[in-house]
Amino acid sequence: MITLDASALYPLAKMAQESGVERAAERILREEAAILDLALYEAANAALVEARRAGPGACRAR
Repeated sequence: MITLDASALYPLAKMAQESGVERAAERILREEAAILDLALYEAANAALVEARRAGPGACRAR
């Protein structure tokens, strides 16, 4: 779900008027994808840090 605050509405409305609703929607989706990519990177990095902190052999199956 995409949530917008009030500060985002005016620029989006202006962009939709100037270049069309489809372009505005494409831009929103690109920005959301970039945010998701960053969130996935941060989660993977946090998992790596925790694994390193736990030390070798901590994640081995028993």
